[in-house]
Amino acid sequence: MKIFDAITKSHLSILVHWFCAIVIVIMVLPYFINGDDMYITIMDNLEQMPTLFGRSKYYGFFTLDAPSGVMDNTSSLYFGWGGFSVVNVLYHLLPPYIAYVTIYISSVFIAFLSMIKLQMMLFGKEYNPIVLCTSLFYSITATLSVWAISIAFIPIICIAFFHVYKKDKHSLLWTLLFFIFPFFSEFNGIGIFICCFLLFGAILTAVKQKQINKLLFLAFILYCCGTVCFHLKLFYLQFIVKEVLNRYQHEKVFDLGVLLSKDVLDKFLSFVFKGEYLVPTQVGLLAHFCLVYLSYFVGLKWIKKTELSKECGIGLVCVSTICIFSIISTLDFYACFNGVKNLFHPIKGFDFTRLYVFARLLWYVTITSLAIDAFKRFKYKRVSCVLIALLFAYQAQSVILTPIPYNDSVRSIKQHLFGVGQSYASFTWEDFYD
Repeated sequence: MKIFDAITKSHLSILVHWFCAIVIVIMVLPYFINGDDMYITIMDNLEQMPTLFGRSKYYGFFTLDAPSGVMDNTSSLYFGWGGFSVVNVLYHLLPPYIAYVTIYISSVFIAFLSMIKLQMMLFGKEYNPIVLCTSLFYSITATLSVWAISIAFIPIICIAFFHVYKKDKHSLLWTLLFFIFPFFSEFNGIGIFICCFLLFGAILTAVKQKQINKLLFLAFILYCCGTVCFHLKLFYLQFIVKEVLNRYQHEKVFDLGVLLSKDVLDKFLSFVFKGEYLVPTQVGLLAHFCLVYLSYFVGLKWIKKTELSKECGIGLVCVSTICIFSIISTLDFYACFNGVKNLFHPIKGFDFTRLYVFARLLWYVTITSLAIDAFKRFKYKRVSCVLIALLFAYQAQSVILTPIPYNDSVRSIKQHLFGVGQSYASFTWEDFYD
């Protein structure tokens, strides 16, 4: 029996497309209605990013080391992170508020479309309504502005890796694109991890296939080269100036007693289900449903030696990866890797807990895979359809209405209704950037 046989596919498709369009409008429209009277999250965001990235208007975009004109003429090396990414370009060319809004809107559409493409590669087009909904949730979940485009590009990098791995007819073109990807991926957010994943994937493929996939190694090399080019300031600071990361100056001290406490388990579970406030997952209820569902069928496989479906297999891989990343993040949070990190100057103090940035994608792929598996398994399609629709409706309202940091659309409404929080205009002096 085909999916959604109780409702025609065309009607359902129209309904889901309208749902996605309406939700995106709800999230984007306040930025246009409010203008610079829009509420913008201050924490690690408004008080830093326009200043760090917009100051290049004063000292010049391609300037590497010059007086910035502020903070006792602090060198321009300390502004704009890597210096030449898409975020730097937008803040250099546009007024700060317009740049901020452009980053947000472009990240929503890039994440939405790229996640659709990635999931269709994994699951096909038959389950398009589920794919559209989970891709929508992935794209509109609150994210630190300066990392938003980076997070949106993770599915595109996964798609490119797949094409290179398969060596299809366009694999060389996809390989060459890896030089450009760092332009859209902030190194201190996801770039350093993508470099590691590419190298790991190339080595693992060579071991598995007993031959070297030259294109995968070339993709790794090109990504590294692109990273150095588009984030030159970071590498100049680390290898020429030998600047110490600020987290190293304030790093925690390893304490075995703390590591054995209940706090460690709480932190691990927080990384698994919540991520961190910079890139939260917001999948609490759906994640728990997924774990129960997946545990049941994995248990059946072990007890009754039944076959695990493709969708459950994908879910199991994703959840296992989330757990591994969360273990690493938890151990790094409690300073377990400080001894190793301090042996290498460039990563002294680097925050490897940031592996949590990949949890959102992994969770939504898991949710998609298990929702599809449920449709395939259960006889009563109409009941399955209603249950999943209710869960997705709950998820939609949770993502849209929860006033967490960087969910500025709902927080702006709250500000205008109750006078809670500051608007962009009341907080920012734009003449500072000119």
